[in-house]
Amino acid sequence: MALVLYIMAIGAAYRGLADIRKRGPTEEIREMARAMQLSMWMVILGGMFLTTGFGGVPFAIMGLAVSFKLAVAAQMKKAGVMVASA
Repeated sequence: MALVLYIMAIGAAYRGLADIRKRGPTEEIREMARAMQLSMWMVILGGMFLTTGFGGVPFAIMGLAVSFKLAVAAQMKKAGVMVASA
């Protein structure tokens, strides 16, 4: 059960970054989303071979991804652009 929840959390964070990467308001924000996706992949791959899989780093990256998505949604809402709910 814990593995399912862990994978769902990683998937939700990754999908949020993918939406920003594809439809972000500026090129800089799209590049930041791309960099966060890359760091997420590095943490996932490192977790497969090291003992950091359930440490604090993957959860910190997931938290940063969610907060980044919320910040971009707030910025787009302020600019008057319709966004999907976070």
